[in-house]
Amino acid sequence: MKSLAKLRSIALSKVNRLQRCHRHLDELQPAFADWAAGEIYVCRKTGTYRYRFGDRSKSIAAWDPLAREIFQTPEAFAFAAMVFAEPAAPESTPAPLPASTGRVNVLALAAQAA
Repeated sequence: MKSLAKLRSIALSKVNRLQRCHRHLDELQPAFADWAAGEIYVCRKTGTYRYRFGDRSKSIAAWDPLAREIFQTPEAFAFAAMVFAEPAAPESTPAPLPASTGRVNVLALAAQAA
């Protein structure tokens, strides 16, 4: 019973954090896109979000103060980026899934996503 209560608590905290993030979605959308593309890293020394490549290499991202205010950890930011990042357009239409018996074949789904 304790594990169920803890799971609910964790889920509610993640939902609340995503809800707070949603208020700033327009400002953070470029941040999520950069994170999903692998163009951002977290500096170990300062904990700031910095650009990895190009002319902006090692410079602090413009949205860094907002992201650090909303998200307690880089893991929380990565979770939000996974939820809110715009998915890339698929190269081709995926094949339809076979008729299911109520269970999901995770390996088949992963193969189609790749």
